[in-house]
Amino acid sequence: MSAAARTIEDALELLRMRPERPVEAEVGGLLIEMRVKPRRSAADLFREIGPWEGESNDELARRLQEERQRGGAKEPPCL
Repeated sequence: MSAAARTIEDALELLRMRPERPVEAEVGGLLIEMRVKPRRSAADLFREIGPWEGESNDELARRLQEERQRGGAKEPPCL
């Protein structure tokens, strides 16, 4: 069940207090429902996709972690 709010600001405050619960608010005559969408990391995506071409999730996660430790944070090259 979602919590109710009177304004967008109230809805945001409720979401900050309890991000796991959706919030309803009426805005411009429309009843809207807001929820927090969790951020997904590259490791999450690789876990969902699963292994390919012989590399396991653990191997890919290890490679990413090693590159982060070496300071790798720039945008990957385009393919």
